This record gives sequence, structure tokens and C-alpha cells, in this order.
Amino acid sequence: MFYLLNLQIDIYVQVLQADGGTRSACINAATLALADAGIPMRDLVTSCSAGYLNSTSLLDLNYVEDSAGGPDVTLGILPKLDKVTLLQVNSCLVIFSVSIV
Repeated sequence: MFYLLNLQIDIYVQVLQADGGTRSACINAATLALADAGIPMRDLVTSCSAGYLNSTSLLDLNYVEDSAGGPDVTLGILPKLDKVTLLQVNSCLVIFSVSIV
């Protein structure tokens, strides 16, 4: 694994059709492409989006839910290493609603 320390791999993802959740889908697709290519990795990045709209917690937001203006969070994690690789928050999020989502 350590022989790949100075290696750079550029991944380009072309989205042909989208109904929301493209960032998470692209992160998951890139991770699966690396695994399928046999690239050694310490862990697999997994990603999902969550939101809060009309007093309802939502996972994997579609286009309508994402564009409704409610707060949403995209999270990327390395589950085995217990590390966060991405945490993006869009819109304002009231503190008490974070625990709900």
C-alpha cells in the first residue's frame, strides 16, 4: 500500500441524468470504480445526503426535496477508519434540528 504514496489518480464522473443526490452518487461511484480497478485503499468512502423539510427528516434527497430550500447535509465517511472525509451544509440549520436529521 505504501508504494502508492506519491500517486495521483484523477477521476472524472459524467452525470447523464440526475434527480438530486449527484454529489453523493458521484463519490460512491468513484469509490466503487477504484475498488473495481483493484486500487489498494485503506477504506471505502461512502456518502449520503440528509435534509430537513416541512418538519420531516429526509435521506438521499431528490431534486424536488433538494431545491425546496430546506437545510441539507452531505456526508462522506470512511467507516472502518471512523473518519469524516466530507461534511457540507447548505442553508441555515437550527441547532435543535441537527439531532433530528
